[in-house]
Amino acid sequence: MWLGALAARNPRYARRQAAPTRAILSRAYGDDHMFCSRCGTEAMPDASFCAKCGSPLAIERGPRAFASSRSRHTNVSQFLNSEASTNTNDGQGDGGWFFARLFQGDYGLPKTFWLFGILVWIVHFAIDAALLSATRSSANHTIGVIVDALFLVYLLIVIPGTWNAANKYEGLKLFSILAKLICVVWLILLAGLAFLIVLGLKGGML
Repeated sequence: MWLGALAARNPRYARRQAAPTRAILSRAYGDDHMFCSRCGTEAMPDASFCAKCGSPLAIERGPRAFASSRSRHTNVSQFLNSEASTNTNDGQGDGGWFFARLFQGDYGLPKTFWLFGILVWIVHFAIDAALLSATRSSANHTIGVIVDALFLVYLLIVIPGTWNAANKYEGLKLFSILAKLICVVWLILLAGLAFLIVLGLKGGML
């Protein structure tokens, strides 16, 4: 606003300041309508500054102004559409069932391997150790079998998830190879765990 007032008092100042910073106005509706390229406010045909934001106005008439306006509107529309599409895709990527995404390796190799793999192994071993050190009873035996069975089902998800995450990993190839080797070791341990569960079930029946 103060720029407009100053320009009204001093036309030379208006021409001197507006010349280097004039923006091309969108005149998509012909010569009778003119809009500020900064805030979009409609301006008077003979105005030199926007009445709302005070930005200098550059007057272009005829086909050039119309083409410039259409080009800007098209670019803005394309940008907004691309942003909306990106946000939609991101929303779909963030959604979904946790175990489905884990199985597909969507959480990345470091997180899948260390957080959902190694850390859960450590927690499982700690629970088994606590149950073994506790007083032997049928209740503890049943709890141990249930814990091992749940962990076995979890391994059927996290092992393929780690493998898939290794396939998607874009870092050092060596890490991807090592992760796959660990997956093979986990499969061997999974087979041993399944054998122990079967023995535990038989022991419980006896």
